[in-house]
Amino acid sequence: MIRREVDHARCRAGVMLLALGCALLAGCASGGEEPTPPVTTPSTGASAAATLVVVGSGTTIVHLDSQDEIARWASQVLVVTPRSEEPRDHGGAPEVGRDVTVEVDEVIWTAADAITSLGEGQRSTFYEYPAYVQGEGELVPAVEEGRSRLELGQPGVVFLADDVVDDEQVLTLLHVSALEEGQISLAGAAGRVDISHLAQQVDAAALRVDRLTPHPGESLVQRLERYPVQE
Repeated sequence: MIRREVDHARCRAGVMLLALGCALLAGCASGGEEPTPPVTTPSTGASAAATLVVVGSGTTIVHLDSQDEIARWASQVLVVTPRSEEPRDHGGAPEVGRDVTVEVDEVIWTAADAITSLGEGQRSTFYEYPAYVQGEGELVPAVEEGRSRLELGQPGVVFLADDVVDDEQVLTLLHVSALEEGQISLAGAAGRVDISHLAQQVDAAALRVDRLTPHPGESLVQRLERYPVQE
């Protein structure tokens, strides 16, 4: 990654500080007397799938579009099934995040230096943004361009990174890929990738990339600041 791209990524990271600061834990508190936003409810079922809105890219702190980037950033890659969700208080914002509770179906890959990890059968809650956009009286499902969306009851592949939020060591959701017949798509890979081969491919990539080893107590944004800038 050249300097201009890294500077852009760091700028994006600053924008993501608020979202990362709220992730996985209780929502951010707001003080003072502020107007209560109108009540909206998520649209569900077939109508939700039919009205999925794709929003512009730029909110993701890092882009896991290849085995190299997975090896550089991720701590775990899992197959999960979402079991429940809870939209965050959006304060009237046009795009809305949500907390998604998932159950781990399969551990595809775990980094040797991972600080936090999950096992099969465990449940965890991740913050996904954007998850909805404001519609007419309801929240319409949304997804960031270049990513897939976690859907309740449907297995998907998640890419997680060690992070620190509110002084707690956690795993943060970096990327979601739809799982179809045991395969996923990665923008930087040639063709679809079989998940049964992904661990071996990521381990091979780890031999040729500068991995940003997670440090206990260090947030993902702080780790981004250690990214080696190439002239």
